[in-house]
Amino acid sequence: MTTVDRPAEVTTPPDDAYGLPARYYTDPAIFRLERERVFGREWVPVARVDEVEHAGDFVTYTLAGEPLVVVRGDDGLLRAFSNVCRHRGMVLMAGRGSCSALQCRYHLWTYGTDGRLRQAPHMGGSGFDRRAVSLPSFPVQVWQGWVFTCLDPTAEPFTERLAGLRGRFAPYDLSRYRVVARLPCDAPWNWKLQVENYAESYHHAGTHPGTLEPIFPARYSIPAEHHDDDWFFIDHRPSLPELGGLLVGGAPPLLLFSIDQLAAVWFRLQVDAVDHNQLEIYVLENPDAPLAPQALDSLLASITAINDEDCEVLRATQAGMSSRVYQPGRLSHLERGVAQFHRWLAARLDIGADPHGAG
Repeated sequence: MTTVDRPAEVTTPPDDAYGLPARYYTDPAIFRLERERVFGREWVPVARVDEVEHAGDFVTYTLAGEPLVVVRGDDGLLRAFSNVCRHRGMVLMAGRGSCSALQCRYHLWTYGTDGRLRQAPHMGGSGFDRRAVSLPSFPVQVWQGWVFTCLDPTAEPFTERLAGLRGRFAPYDLSRYRVVARLPCDAPWNWKLQVENYAESYHHAGTHPGTLEPIFPARYSIPAEHHDDDWFFIDHRPSLPELGGLLVGGAPPLLLFSIDQLAAVWFRLQVDAVDHNQLEIYVLENPDAPLAPQALDSLLASITAINDEDCEVLRATQAGMSSRVYQPGRLSHLERGVAQFHRWLAARLDIGADPHGAG
């Protein structure tokens, strides 16, 4: 079994923690372990429920190398299936959209929205029973409007894991928010850098001096304190009260969101490789306070500017992880969420005691 050594930093209290060693962001062996023990076992958000609201609506996602499709059935049920044809293995659906059936373009094998094979042309040979063929399915849960799926059918329900957050979300009821925009972004860095960047405000002054820092100064942010590492929150106090606050939160491995007085934002991340992801930034609108076109345009411009600044530093940080001499530094009290994420990750990887690293 593959093991990696446990950095001493992840066993220290969050306020005394250090960053992870560089190999955690570059080593293919560690990434393979993450695929198995994190993405192969944990619940991951793949869509918003309003994207799959009507019969035939579907969204695709690749999780730990497994192509998936989430589809609303003709019976109204929401399901997640393998997005791979049972005939010769071609990926069935691409992107998102609406369909009457899931059809393979290779040989026209066609599956219903319930995953059952409906049609297989010229398959009249003996021993073939179309009724016995279905797409493999995966569990689905909806929480606060996010559609989650998991490759492990025995995983603890996601809603139970985050039951303690109901009070935190009560003022917002994100289950009612709807998608009004998506901003695609190439993300050529390790997925953990994206999570870490989201989990702290310490970088505002250096990375966002003209965008976030003047409105939400890092020194005014308050990382939430709690007794487990299943989630993080940062309350950003504005520089002027009339600007309203910003709540940034997340639940590992990949739920990353923020909420302010205008809208909510979700970072939808698909992890492709040790140093590459596909990122879509979703803008979610409160139906009770819809955004005027001009306000939406202004918000999208602001999000784009902030994300461009983040992309620049994340690319440079990924490049820095190739250094032979880099040693992780001490984390600030404003990076409590980063330390909590590292502890969560160490527990999931069940990191061993091999002093030579990944084996």
